[in-house]
Amino acid sequence: MRRLLICLLALAAMIAPMMILRHCQTRETLSVPLLYRIVAIDPGHGGVDPGALGHNGMHEKAIVLNIALKLRSLLQSSGAIVVMTRDTDTDLSEASLGNQYSRRKRQDLERRVELIDNSGAELLVSIHVNSIASGRWAGGQAFYSPGSDQGKLLAQSLQSALKEVLKNTNRQAATGDYYIMRESQTLASLVEVGFISNPQEGRLLAQDDYQNKVAWAIYVGILKHFAAQPSGS
Repeated sequence: MRRLLICLLALAAMIAPMMILRHCQTRETLSVPLLYRIVAIDPGHGGVDPGALGHNGMHEKAIVLNIALKLRSLLQSSGAIVVMTRDTDTDLSEASLGNQYSRRKRQDLERRVELIDNSGAELLVSIHVNSIASGRWAGGQAFYSPGSDQGKLLAQSLQSALKEVLKNTNRQAATGDYYIMRESQTLASLVEVGFISNPQEGRLLAQDDYQNKVAWAIYVGILKHFAAQPSGS
């Protein structure tokens, strides 16, 4: 059994990332590239911070939590160790701060960064939905911190998977000044999975089947990132 496992690991190291991706598109999770990898997932907002509100009354905090929980299941089924900044509708601030929402938001973000950086995670994916005044824009996009070469590679893997799985965007990975990426010492990308302000996409984002599809896209992006790393890194 041990010899078989060694052979499988050796074989996995030689498989090109696109071959792995084609295997993954069957929706059968593949364990070798993710085995024992520590991945942090940050569902944005939560608790007193609802995030954006869609036309259907669905809050960002609920959508991204559902996607994050589905992503956790995919990663864990592939042997990854998953760290969540939250797995319920809550935030990490002190309730004693009451309605001091700006202080609570700052404390929540600080505690998320601390949790992630103390977890030993190899990478972080923070999940959000986009919202702007115009309802015309749609599609997902992955962001990375300016000057982070590895962050750019991670975001590019995630963006590539968003394009291939969701087929709703031609955007490229882009730089973004987000607190959780800027302050964390962990390799990170923030993914805006779609526009809740777009009526059609907003309806999709509230649907369980589409949330499964989004989680799968992020999973494939993470898999592609690890598969592209040199053996032993």
